Amino acid sequence: MLPLEPTLHQAYEKLRWNVEYRDGLVELPHLYHEVQKTLPRLTVAEFHRKLLELWETRRIELHILNEVRTAAEPEEGDLA
Repeated sequence: MLPLEPTLHQAYEKLRWNVEYRDGLVELPHLYHEVQKTLPRLTVAEFHRKLLELWETRRIELHILNEVRTAAEPEEGDLA
């Protein structure tokens, strides 16, 4: 199995090529699905744990979406 952190980084960089993400803000459900293409057994819980670990060590920056109820896939994006 590939390490999750480098796979997250690669998926993020790939998504950044999309016009909608040029500002650097990538929605977590989209990032999750992109990572899952490489790591198909990745669970939402594992994805969340890694993101929180990276955030707590200040290796990533997370922004809160206030409209969680209107999100297409709130379970992938809800880190609470």
